[in-house]
Amino acid sequence: MRSIQSIFVILMIAILVVTAGTLTTIHYIKTEIVLVDGIEQHLTDTTREAAGNVDSWLQLRMSELEGLANSPVLRSGDEKAINTYLLQENKRLPIYSAFWVSDPDGNWYSPVGSSGSIQERAYYKQVLTTKKTVISEPLIGKADGKMAVVVAVPVVKDGQLVAILGGNVKMDELMQLISSIKIGQSGFATLYQFDGTVLVDRDSKKNLQYNPLQEADSPLSGVVKKLQNAQSGIEEIVENGEAEYVSYAPLKNVNWAITATAFVHEFKNPLITIRLWSIISAIILVVLAALAVLFFTRRLIKPLKQLQVAAEKLSNGDCTTVIDIQEKNEIGKLAESFKIMMQNIQGLVGHIKQSALQVASSSEQLTSSVGQSAEAANQVTLVIAEVAKGADIQVKAVDTATLIVEKMSGNIQQAIDGAASVVHVTSKTSQAAETGNKALQSASDQMKNIEIAIEKVAEVVGKLGERSKEIGQIVSAISGIAGQTNLLALNAAIEAARAGDQGRGFAVVAEEVRKLAEQSEGSAKKIATLIGEIQSDTECAVISMDAGTHEVICGTEVVTSAGLTFKEIAELVKQAESEAHGISAVIGQVSVDSKNLVSDIESINHISGETSGQTQTVLASTEEQSAGMQEIASSSQALDQMAEELQHAVSKFKI
Repeated sequence: MRSIQSIFVILMIAILVVTAGTLTTIHYIKTEIVLVDGIEQHLTDTTREAAGNVDSWLQLRMSELEGLANSPVLRSGDEKAINTYLLQENKRLPIYSAFWVSDPDGNWYSPVGSSGSIQERAYYKQVLTTKKTVISEPLIGKADGKMAVVVAVPVVKDGQLVAILGGNVKMDELMQLISSIKIGQSGFATLYQFDGTVLVDRDSKKNLQYNPLQEADSPLSGVVKKLQNAQSGIEEIVENGEAEYVSYAPLKNVNWAITATAFVHEFKNPLITIRLWSIISAIILVVLAALAVLFFTRRLIKPLKQLQVAAEKLSNGDCTTVIDIQEKNEIGKLAESFKIMMQNIQGLVGHIKQSALQVASSSEQLTSSVGQSAEAANQVTLVIAEVAKGADIQVKAVDTATLIVEKMSGNIQQAIDGAASVVHVTSKTSQAAETGNKALQSASDQMKNIEIAIEKVAEVVGKLGERSKEIGQIVSAISGIAGQTNLLALNAAIEAARAGDQGRGFAVVAEEVRKLAEQSEGSAKKIATLIGEIQSDTECAVISMDAGTHEVICGTEVVTSAGLTFKEIAELVKQAESEAHGISAVIGQVSVDSKNLVSDIESINHISGETSGQTQTVLASTEEQSAGMQEIASSSQALDQMAEELQHAVSKFKI
């Protein structure tokens, strides 16, 4: 993974390289354009200046001869005087190899005695026609083999052409003038006739011997064609594999033109130096800029690395890292915000630890309370079981009493049917009455025992209700703690989300804490529901106990009443033994009483059955309460385990 510093440095260097390369290229192109424009302007100026110089040189020659032609000696027609005058002037003007004079018919003579005819010469015909000074095409002198031109001037007298003065001008000076023109190191000037013939070139072998128009592939042919039209300008050509700039301009007085040739590489050599220095400057600029960027990025990355180290430690749970960043920019603000976030996380983790300890302590107290309640419920179950057992015994005793009374009723019926067996039946009735009295006494005692047991059960159930209320308060406290833990976990998740990738690890922990808090709150609600059900069942049990107690009291009163009745029966039986005469009436009364007794015993049997059923209901309720206590104990253990998991999760953080 590349660091921000390397990416930033590479990016900036790339930008600098592209920028420097672009600027260097633009500078080079602009410089080349300026240089080329300068070369073209220089060549144009040089060509125009050379053309002016040649024109001035030719004009001077024409002025010199025109001055001689205006002399009275030339107009006089005196050949001797003319020859003397011309010899003198030739000494003064050594640039002329010879002077000569021709009549209008083309017959000429010279001061040195030479003569001939110029009728076929083009300049002769042109002078006759225009009566103006004419410069001939360059010629090679027969005497010395050197190039020369003829300047022919009309001699006019009274408006009539009387003679033609000619002077053969040596081209040495003009050739030196052309050769002295230098463009750059190797550039040169060339003098052409309009027909393309080279008059003066740096290569003297081409003088009057070379014409580019005679070569179809000559790069100069296009330039010469433009010279024929008396045009001026500049062209870039390639001759002998080398690029050249050729500037050209026509002369004014003759059908000549001059060109100036410059070699491109000579003028573009500075471009190489400029390009080299531009590249070196760009490299130096890029290096300096890279060093500056590196220095800046190091200064920028240093505090970021501190924040990175702190974030890595924070992701591993270490909240004790000290961040010392004194920057007064956005990074300083980021560091300050990070420190505040770490402080908030430290406070949050500390609070979660404290809450986890409180949850663990509360779960231990709940477990202890549930154990005590379960033990009390077990005791209630045992008591109720004993009550149920006593009720069963009571039912059996009542069943026995019912059988005895039924037998007594049968005996009474037999007494009615047969008085003979009254004594015997009375004896049996006395025994049955004693047995019934004992059974009723036993039933009365058992009913008192049942009443005492039910009172104890009622007392235990009341205590169980108070315990259930205490458990409900504890569960409410646990639910509140779980809600606060859930809220703190949500705040921690929000802070972790603000921290971005650095807080992702803590966000996971905060999410786990929030889930544990939700589970704890759910378990607490479930426990609260169970406690509510237990309290409802306890209230029902209390009501049932109150009803059972009332019924037992009624049963006790009935049994007592039955005992009194049995006592009366015993007294009547004893009286029957002594008073036989009233046996029928007594037996009739006893029959009525025995029926009532049967009804009462049936009522007792019914009440005893209901008492047994109620005790079974109470026993089932106590068993359900015991099961609820076990569930509460299990939930308390789960809550304790959650608290331990929460403490373990929070223990990863070092504050």
